Amino acid sequence: MLRGLGAHIRGANGENQAIIRFLKVANDTAIAVNQGGKRKGAVCAYLETWRVDIENSSQEYRLGAFEPAVGAVALTTSEPRQS
Repeated sequence: MLRGLGAHIRGANGENQAIIRFLKVANDTAIAVNQGGKRKGAVCAYLETWRVDIENSSQEYRLGAFEPAVGAVALTTSEPRQS
């Protein structure tokens, strides 16, 4: 479990900088992965709607390559189904 934005970090005397950094690492990993040239890598992160930083993070997502779906579930595919 990751701390919310601004949560106190005991022992380091600091504050958490939000989940967005971890999501960017996951996104960069997905970009680096491809399935033998057949399809691009993909990741999905599920965040609880009660998280302190969910509203702030969704604003940051809109500025980047993330596609937030706060309070919704979207089931989509970009690949055509093979029969």
